[in-house]
Amino acid sequence: FSLPDYGVPQNRCRIIILGVRKEIFQENYDNIIEDFYYHIMPSYHKEKRTVQDAIGDLPRFLPTVENGKVVYRPDRNVDVPNHTPRGQSARDIAVFRLLTEDIESQRYEYTSIERLKELYTQVTGKESNIHKYYVLRRDEQSNTIPAHLYKDGFRHIHPDSAQCRTLTVREAARLQTFDDDYEFVGSMGEQYKMIGNAVPVNLAYEIAVAIKSIL
Repeated sequence: FSLPDYGVPQNRCRIIILGVRKEIFQENYDNIIEDFYYHIMPSYHKEKRTVQDAIGDLPRFLPTVENGKVVYRPDRNVDVPNHTPRGQSARDIAVFRLLTEDIESQRYEYTSIERLKELYTQVTGKESNIHKYYVLRRDEQSNTIPAHLYKDGFRHIHPDSAQCRTLTVREAARLQTFDDDYEFVGSMGEQYKMIGNAVPVNLAYEIAVAIKSIL
């Protein structure tokens, strides 16, 4: 299933396998499976949502330097749980600003994989076979939200150039369609892992409704 088709603002497909017991449904099992995939689930398609739809209303965090250390300050009261940026180095903030301003200005100098790999080498002195940086696009779906987010989040850079940061736990959760009243506990790394390993809530709900209609 394509996640955007079910109101999940994330560009990803998930394989869902429906099992039907022959001894219960007998000769109807083939029809049930076909109906589930080709008729019932498509009937629950939703309007596609973007990154801006999902996280655009959350408080912004602006980086400032205090006593030689980068600190993120919210622009208003933070009234949702798990919405706290992780710390970033001055070097990372400079890279985030470069990449987000490149998109906002529509120069698009750093959108190709090769150019991003070159930038990574220029910044770190290391080489990588894959690009390490990616800025989410406001008016599109996000890339895949993985458990790997617990490591650094460089492939999930917030699209606002003023913020210069990666996604918070709450932003990742919203892109997986968790409601704000679902609070994550444990270390920040553990929270990112739980979110990345989860089936998006909206998709899980539509699957449950579809199976209920079969039963």
